[in-house]
Order: sequence, then structure tokens, then C-alpha cells
Amino acid sequence: MKIYDVSLKLHAGMPVYPRNAPFAMRKVAKATAATTNLSEISMGVHSGTHVDSQRHVKTGAAGKWQLEKLFGRCIVVDCDPVQFGRGIERAHLAGKKIKRGEIVLLKTGNSKRGFGKFYSDFVYLAQSGAQCLKEKGAKAVGIDSIAIQKFHSGNQLVHRALLLSGIPVIEGLDLKGVPAGEYEFFCLPLKMESDGLPARAILVKR
Repeated sequence: MKIYDVSLKLHAGMPVYPRNAPFAMRKVAKATAATTNLSEISMGVHSGTHVDSQRHVKTGAAGKWQLEKLFGRCIVVDCDPVQFGRGIERAHLAGKKIKRGEIVLLKTGNSKRGFGKFYSDFVYLAQSGAQCLKEKGAKAVGIDSIAIQKFHSGNQLVHRALLLSGIPVIEGLDLKGVPAGEYEFFCLPLKMESDGLPARAILVKR
């Protein structure tokens, strides 16, 4: 069995999508003979690896998902040929052997380039690709970028197409070193209700 930790490491200075709160950590107490070290963190709920809830695109909608939606059979789809600044279209996904009820993770050049800074030309999921995944019956969709949709697209059509159809969106995955193929996926968001849910995610190959 091999386990891949596909979560982004949280640290000060990590890139976040514009207008999102940055991650910060500060020490509030120092260990002595009588006390312990205590630290405090602050961050946006869409920082690092996180799950978008329906509330992200619709005020008053659900701010959490059933855990059953976020673990189970998974396929990592190689979308490496898609160039930076371009979207994953239906044509890139139509021939992939995606089974109904499977979690789909989209691996692109974003993982290879890394997450040391914010790149506005990240590879994203296009509208036709989102529709294709809906038709194939994806249980959840994840991508190796801070956002699933084109930077400053001016709409939320991809988010809405997936989220409002009951398909969780998992953003901020690091799939570098993860071969395309079938896995078990486990994503555990914090137990809270919000438009975004920070999470830890792993892939298991048996």
C-alpha cells in the first residue's frame, strides 16, 4: 500500500487567490518550566487545500458536505497536455475511463510548476469539461490549482454547474509525483459550516 499526501502545506507567505485572507501563525505563549508553547493561526477558508461548499456560490445554501461525498473510489486523470492559461475541455475528458460515482482528480502542469507563488495563468476546468464530468456522474471533482475556474472569468458558471448539482469541488491539491490511475481518496474537511472548508487529503494505492 502506498499513501500520497496531496494536501498543500500551510505556512506564512503561501500563495492565496487574490482577495482571500493570507495564512499567518503567531506564538501567544512561550514554554517555561510551568507552561507550554501556544500558537494561534488565522487564514481564509479557501487557503491551501480546501473544499468549496454550495454556500460559496449561493447565499443561504448548505455550508458542509456529507463525508460520503469526499472519500471512496477515485481516478487521477492526466491533463498535462493542457497548456497554462487554458481550460480542460470536454475533448480532454470524453475518452477517459471515468466510472459513475467516482471522485475525479485533475492532474495538470500546475503540480509540476509548484505552489511557491500565485500564478494567474493556472490550468483550470472549462465549462464543457465541467458538463462532461456531470454527465459521467462524478461524485466529487478536485484539481491541482487554487481555483477550479479561470482566473477573473467574470462568472461562476463552473463552480455553479458542479456545486449546485451536489458535486463537491476540492481545490489546492498537489498531485506532483502521483501517477494517473485508480486510487482510494480520503478528504476530511474541518467540522464547520462555511463557503469553504480547509481540509487534509490523501490518496491510497493498494
